[in-house]
Amino acid sequence: MLVVEDDPDVASGLTSILEAEGVETSLVTSGSEAMNRAAEFQPDAMLIDIGLPDMSGIELAKLIKRRKRSQDVPLLFLTAHLLEERDVLQGYGVGAVDYLSKPINPDILRSKVAVFLDLFKKTRALAELNQALEKAGRVADFL
Repeated sequence: MLVVEDDPDVASGLTSILEAEGVETSLVTSGSEAMNRAAEFQPDAMLIDIGLPDMSGIELAKLIKRRKRSQDVPLLFLTAHLLEERDVLQGYGVGAVDYLSKPINPDILRSKVAVFLDLFKKTRALAELNQALEKAGRVADFL
């Protein structure tokens, strides 16, 4: 999981909670670092702070979702502020699957991350199976 959080204390807490659950994490502190890291490997999910120093979490989500390789990655937003309904809708509109409010409740974080990681892994496995079946169908057409 790629964690995008600029507050060192929050970042440390998030990674500690996730790693205690066996979730491999990679931590970055800005949107540009997140884009670079997401280009290096495809994370199974991303936990993104809405208020980053170089761009908003919404802007980062738009960039992540434009890339074919990362367009299906679940995005969970972190926010320290109460959001207006339009802000929440904007987040969902750019691909967020959920929001978490700071301070983070560790049990809620663990639960949500487990669900979204499992869903993404199943979605990826189905896509790979579908590609294999399509390829097998093309091979059968030649026989």
